[in-house]
Amino acid sequence: MVDPEDIFIGVATESINLLVRPTEEDGLMYWGYICCAGKIFSPKDEQLVDYGELCVKNDSVGVLLEFDANQAQLTFYRNKKCLGLAFSGIPCGTYYPAVTLFYSGVKVSLNSNVPVPVKSNLS
Repeated sequence: MVDPEDIFIGVATESINLLVRPTEEDGLMYWGYICCAGKIFSPKDEQLVDYGELCVKNDSVGVLLEFDANQAQLTFYRNKKCLGLAFSGIPCGTYYPAVTLFYSGVKVSLNSNVPVPVKSNLS
């Protein structure tokens, strides 16, 4: 059984400590989707924000981070269905896939061979 806040999926800077909830004041940057609760989080959000659909066992979650000259934006997908723009105004920089699991029975796998969606959210 997975609790609603067990699986965090998103992107983060190299210096993030995934064992604690960092704050923007720490200079640690992360943006993510709590897929079993249907919520998003970022260093600017004091509380979790409702977003998209709840994920269940064997769902596929896609993460699309798009950059333009000045900023980036992040969109999540559930089973190839776009859940809508989650974040915009993300500072340009180097980001890494980030996953946090709270219990030993929870598993995820990374598939970096999935094609990038054709339609871009950048305007």
